[in-house]
Amino acid sequence: MTYDNNEKGDAVNSRDAHSTSKADNYTLNFYQGLTRYFDKGSLWAQLRANYTSSQNDFVTTSDYTYRDTNLPSTHEVQNGESEAHDFDVRGDFGCNRITDAWQIGFGYKLKYTNNFYDAQRMRGDGITQYPDLTNSQHSRYQELNNGLQLDVMEKVGGWNLSQDITLKNSTEWLDYTRGTALDTLARRNTLLPEINIGFKWKATKTSSFEVNFAWETTPPSIYSTLGYVD
Repeated sequence: MTYDNNEKGDAVNSRDAHSTSKADNYTLNFYQGLTRYFDKGSLWAQLRANYTSSQNDFVTTSDYTYRDTNLPSTHEVQNGESEAHDFDVRGDFGCNRITDAWQIGFGYKLKYTNNFYDAQRMRGDGITQYPDLTNSQHSRYQELNNGLQLDVMEKVGGWNLSQDITLKNSTEWLDYTRGTALDTLARRNTLLPEINIGFKWKATKTSSFEVNFAWETTPPSIYSTLGYVD
């Protein structure tokens, strides 16, 4: 409700709204891991899968009243439904080798993601309904991500140097529709490195000096790169 700025604070416009909604959500998680140890080393493998699903329905009824007699009171009904399904599966494989002077490890990661979202909205006066295209959308996002990792740690006297280098390759697909303003298919491929370097010097039994450097690049979401203004 809005008011004018006089001393009485008379009501200018008002809105009386009532909403009802229903939501159903489901989640499924899976994990399996295996590690085999041998003399001064190990082999390991992991598999993870996650699935979530949601269904939402709502109805909103609104009554608008205006003090201006030239503006008639209105009755509006908005209703809609949306569903979302998110699925990802990831496999990790690797090995490492340890000696008194150094430690080295290799790892490979593969991840697939498939996210789906669909929302359909309607608007009307309670008798006649029409599609609310501005607030309706459809989206399917898929990503295939590969990562190769190398870990090396060296020990020389009181010196300790660690290096962690990861090379990621990501291929993404987006099928997106928003009303009549945007309907696009987008694809993107990125190759990004991650570097972590650590240096530690143990000067005495009670004191040490440590320096760490990390470099990582995170691209914006493929959705935010679309040439679209809402």
